[in-house]
Amino acid sequence: MNWKLVTFISLIFLLLDGNALGVGNEGVRKQVERRQCLEYQQFLSRWIFFDQTVANVSFCRQGVCNSGTKVPTTNREKMVRDQGNIESVPRYPLHSALNLPSQPLTNGQILQITGNVQIQRSGRRIEPQIGTDIYPEDQLSIANASEVILQCADLSSQTLSPGNNRLNPCPAATEQTECTPGTYKCPHRGDIAWNNRIPYIITPRRTAILTDKPLLHWNGLPDANSYTVTLEGEGIEWTTQVSDTQITYPGEPPLQPGGHYLLIIEADTGESSLDEPPLPGGLNFSRLDEQQAQQIQTQATQITQQPWNQTAKALALATLYSKHHLHAQAIATLESLIADGVESAAIYRKIGDRYFYHLALPLQAKPYYTKAIELAQPNDIEEKTHAQYHLGRIEAALGNPNQAKHWFTLALQGYQTLGYTQQIEDIEQQLNQ
Repeated sequence: MNWKLVTFISLIFLLLDGNALGVGNEGVRKQVERRQCLEYQQFLSRWIFFDQTVANVSFCRQGVCNSGTKVPTTNREKMVRDQGNIESVPRYPLHSALNLPSQPLTNGQILQITGNVQIQRSGRRIEPQIGTDIYPEDQLSIANASEVILQCADLSSQTLSPGNNRLNPCPAATEQTECTPGTYKCPHRGDIAWNNRIPYIITPRRTAILTDKPLLHWNGLPDANSYTVTLEGEGIEWTTQVSDTQITYPGEPPLQPGGHYLLIIEADTGESSLDEPPLPGGLNFSRLDEQQAQQIQTQATQITQQPWNQTAKALALATLYSKHHLHAQAIATLESLIADGVESAAIYRKIGDRYFYHLALPLQAKPYYTKAIELAQPNDIEEKTHAQYHLGRIEAALGNPNQAKHWFTLALQGYQTLGYTQQIEDIEQQLNQ
């Protein structure tokens, strides 16, 4: 696409319309900037960078366009539109967020516990909760008349009967490193520059969906009385105006299976969701194609037919949804467990991970990490330290350096105990900034 030509044509039309309507040059400039932002967000959502031959374009950061962002221009670049082809997309381990090099990879989680079960890990005894991650070298002690059900990273399940020092039977997980930053299927790795004074998208963003009538939800502004809601994508440009901060898409025109879409919110105060700084992979969402939807439905039916309790089934379903990049649905499933009264540090942390890593929503992730720390077992250093570290990152993103230092300091102590050298170096760099 010739981006200079698109911007030039947009400018001509907007100048004509702006002068005719009396908008003025400043209003026209802002509309052009936001159109560039929209084009760039759509661009980010569809391209994977394969080549270093790039051209500079402008992109919108908090309402002002800055130069320097690189956009591919060569024939070797590949357009990735069928994001449902999950077999071609590398996947990260499902049961913990991005593992840095020195941190062992989890290879499963606890789905259900009956009776007395303990995990022996690096000389520590941990009383696991529902959702607790397990590591390859973990040994499980299962008392008489007790039982534990595991879900492995490959989605297989294991039921362990009583016995001491039962080695974790799940196959080892392998870290995927081929993930490129051009798709929202890959968790973001960079820091988030956050702006809470815009109607940023809460859902759907950076996720796949199954339904053709998704709930559209965004951040409300205290001074806004109404919002213009626009949905753009495969053959769709739907617009409506509401006073609330959410609306269910009516289903007409229909969202196409395999289609990619971008939700845009503009408040009557002038702020727009396009003012959010661009992220690799963009802010779009996609509807899975029919074949994938049927595959997921088949797997979900198999889970619901297992002789497990409802909590175990919901946790297994959430992992299935994450495997297929249905991050919003995974969050909703885990949040239903919280609403039903399930109190588990691991479940709160997993919700925080999905909000923070996949949807790039630090404000939504923050209370879940906080609750995870409160509920974590004293000897489960991994669980508590993980949440402390990410609270540090969130406070840094929100511009709260003192709070960030507090959480980073606590996380540093935990990682020093665990001997995770890469995390230690990362936190020391954060503290020295």
